[in-house]
Amino acid sequence: MHTDTPVSPRTPARRPGVRAVYARLREEILNGWIAPGEVLNQVHLARRFGVSRTPLREALRMLEAEGLVRARPQRRMRVTAIQAEEIDVLYAQRILLESMGIALTVPLLRPDELRQIREALEAMHAGEETGDPAEWEEPHRRFHALLVRHAGHPLVRAIVDAGERAELYRRLFVRTDPMTWALTRKEHDAVLEACLRREAEEAVRRNARHLARTALVLVGRLDPELEPRATRQALRFVVPEGRVAEAVP
Repeated sequence: MHTDTPVSPRTPARRPGVRAVYARLREEILNGWIAPGEVLNQVHLARRFGVSRTPLREALRMLEAEGLVRARPQRRMRVTAIQAEEIDVLYAQRILLESMGIALTVPLLRPDELRQIREALEAMHAGEETGDPAEWEEPHRRFHALLVRHAGHPLVRAIVDAGERAELYRRLFVRTDPMTWALTRKEHDAVLEACLRREAEEAVRRNARHLARTALVLVGRLDPELEPRATRQALRFVVPEGRVAEAVP
């Protein structure tokens, strides 16, 4: 007996929802398929994704809240241009926020939570082997989120928001020089080792140096004349003066 349910030719094809459009646009921006500074033509995008303008506009609003696109006069949206000054300030914020989060979290980590951090790190290493930054990004977010899980919801939310805003820059960091993965791996390994030893201050210092190096390298590539004052100052708050030089290229 044939049991397949026939599909009426009048039944419209299922269209992607707001989250699906948001996810696809976000990935195209983060992977550089849509270039920084490019104007987003909503008519063309709606046609390409097979959606009406309403879900597309909602997806664009979500991307704007994340800092990946910005509105221009006449309601035109443009992919956020990469600015060295913004990297400097954003990574200064991350250094200060994550340092507080790690200091509050490491003393409270249970053995199963330490195992989860190690597993996230191992997944990051596996992602490196694929050569695809997208495969590395999800466990990387999870790794950093686990490091601050006991910091309290308001602080954790601020840390996660800053990390999400930094994703565009992190992917640029990897795309411009894939060899940086090797040093990044050593830095993340060092953070985990400090956590396993329950050395909260050392975990804070190692993470701060890792974030600072990422920021300083990116700023140097984008604008060699810019002095990344915010990042350096944030690092001084966290790392003893005599050891700051270890963190900078």
